[in-house]
Amino acid sequence: MKSTALKLAILSLVLIYSLAGAGTLASGTPQPSAASLLPEDPWISRPIEVAVNEYDKSNPAAAYNSQQNDYLVVWEQYIKAGETAIYASRVGANGKPKGTPFPIRHVSGKEFLHPDVVYQPSQDMFWIYYTYMEDSTNHNLMFSWLPGKGDEASYFVFSHDWPRNWYPALTYNKRAGELLVVYEKYLESFSRTIEADVLKLSPLERLAEIDIAGVFPEMRRFPDVVYNQVLDHYLAAYT
Repeated sequence: MKSTALKLAILSLVLIYSLAGAGTLASGTPQPSAASLLPEDPWISRPIEVAVNEYDKSNPAAAYNSQQNDYLVVWEQYIKAGETAIYASRVGANGKPKGTPFPIRHVSGKEFLHPDVVYQPSQDMFWIYYTYMEDSTNHNLMFSWLPGKGDEASYFVFSHDWPRNWYPALTYNKRAGELLVVYEKYLESFSRTIEADVLKLSPLERLAEIDIAGVFPEMRRFPDVVYNQVLDHYLAAYT
């Protein structure tokens, strides 16, 4: 007889309230100021379960939708050996999930890993970048776009001359209407560099590929990036 007991995997989040402003928490409790903050102050919400089922989840990322006043949480969801999908869930401003989780990219027998997400207000659009492990030697980068409302995601692959790229992170440049995507380029077992793509969004086009850091045999890993719209420049961080 097949056991009905399942090992539950839970993806959770918390709300962290501003330490500087006045306001009220969702429970009606006054929001603390930085000056009055004590360990017992309720400035961090209780964990909020976004997805609960038998599948393992990892590598979550989140973005805020300023048009709809909600969030999109994306993650890597293990299905079985050799099959991993990118899933998402919408979360209200109050921290409560809106609807059920849905797939961004899931293909039987394929692996999609390491998602990151940003929101583009001008088109009310989320952009989700992730690794597509086509086979053991080809790791390409794929991205999907998802409207601010709905759960129907489209996808596209920008191919690279080098077959092993992964761990993407991205940021949106509002001034130029562009995405900067940084990622790890695998050279050998103990050598990686950090590269970047500049993507124009309308029309969709890759404008440039940039060498950020590292040369053989250096090891540069796990990049992240943010855009400063005041100074119109990017900051990329990596190990």
